[in-house]
Order: sequence, then C-alpha cells, then structure tokens
Amino acid sequence: MAGFAPLKVSWHEWERAPRKVAQNVALQLSLHIDPMNMTLTQRGLVFAFLYGGTDNISHGTIFINSVHSNDDGTIDETMLRFIPEALSTIGAVSHLKIFERALERWGSKPRKYHPRGAPEDFAAWIRDAFDPVCAEFLDLDEEAFTVRPSLATLLIDLLRQHRKEFVEIVE
Repeated sequence: MAGFAPLKVSWHEWERAPRKVAQNVALQLSLHIDPMNMTLTQRGLVFAFLYGGTDNISHGTIFINSVHSNDDGTIDETMLRFIPEALSTIGAVSHLKIFERALERWGSKPRKYHPRGAPEDFAAWIRDAFDPVCAEFLDLDEEAFTVRPSLATLLIDLLRQHRKEFVEIVE
C-alpha cells in the first residue's frame, strides 16, 4: 500500500464516530493512491463513499461534476468504472441497481454542460443546467436514500471487517 498508511484513531473515535473514520480513510486513500493501484477493498470504500457514503446521494451532482472532469463533455470513465464495482464490493446491490438506472437515464440524451466566464455566467449555469439535472434524478436520489442497509452502514461494516488494512487504533 505505497502512499497509504493506516489512519491512526483512538478507540473512542473508532467506537463513537465510525462514519467520520470511514470518511477520513476514504479521503486519505483517494488523495494518495491512484484508483488503478488500490486494492478492490480500498476502491470499494473510496468510490462507495464518493457515491453516497454520507447518505446524501445526488446522481445529478455526480454526473454533472464528472462531466467537468473531461473537456469533451463525457462522464469521467473512473466514476463509470469504479462506482458500480464499489457498490458490488460493499454488498450494496439495491444501490447498484439504482445507479445503473441513473446511468441509463443520463446516457439517454446528449449532454454538454460547461460553465465558462464571469461569476454571473456561473449563476445562470446553476439555474439553467445544474439545478434541472439534479431535479431530473430526484426520484432516484430519494429511492437510494430509503434503501436499507444504508451506504453509510455498509461502509462502516466494510471498515470493521478490514480494520487492520485501514485503521491503526492508538491510545
């Protein structure tokens, strides 16, 4: 695991704030290891967290932010490749089915959203592009929010199962 050392946390933090620990580990991994060099478990934690590890899933936000990763208006292939793998890895089968439906909907029409220019142009882009895209996926966002177990619960379970890979408990 070059570039990643298990996150040092206290027993108190481990027991009282596992969601925060999962978030911190996911962020540390994503900052220090290229996804292609992560283990399957590491990618599961990182990309499931990026998808909705705080239980605040917004498919429109995911897709429109991914568009900005590529100048040609296409979705970032990293997200396409690793979110489904991550959801499968953590056992989020229902979330995976919802994400696949969102991908299908996203791909059902041409999309190019590039904010450029002055701040007032960006405000118009939010109003005319971002907000409508987010509204388009609201039904799937709400459906994903109601799935149990939640993504946060599944991420905490994964973290507990693989604690020694991700976390070092210190006093």
